[in-house]
Amino acid sequence: MNTAIRRYDRSYASFLFCGIGAFWFALTSPPSGREALLPLGLTLLFGLLFVVGGFVALLVGVGGAFMLWRHWPLPALAVLTAVYLYIEASYANSRSFSDSLVSATRWLYVALTAGLSLWWFVLDRPRRLRSASPGDSRAA
Repeated sequence: MNTAIRRYDRSYASFLFCGIGAFWFALTSPPSGREALLPLGLTLLFGLLFVVGGFVALLVGVGGAFMLWRHWPLPALAVLTAVYLYIEASYANSRSFSDSLVSATRWLYVALTAGLSLWWFVLDRPRRLRSASPGDSRAA
């Protein structure tokens, strides 16, 4: 496997991890203040994993998007992540957005990050691997 495809793999896997973390928070902490679906200890344990791991994944994903900017889904995922984090941070600090907008943004972010990442791993990556010659490191 060549180096370029491994870079794409790292970036897409990082955004997928961020999407899984957002999915976890969408399930366990609804913005309306209702009771969470899972016990508090389990929510906090996995929440801490997703916060720390998500920060590292965010840095790797956004860094990869800057390096691989010609591949349109990666910059789109970086911008989508920035918008999602802005809405979440604004909501947490001052409740400047409605509960329904925050909830819709969470689910939209989850759907788009999962969809684009799975598109890479299921459809685009195998196509690029088939078209790459064994000695070419610029296949992507």
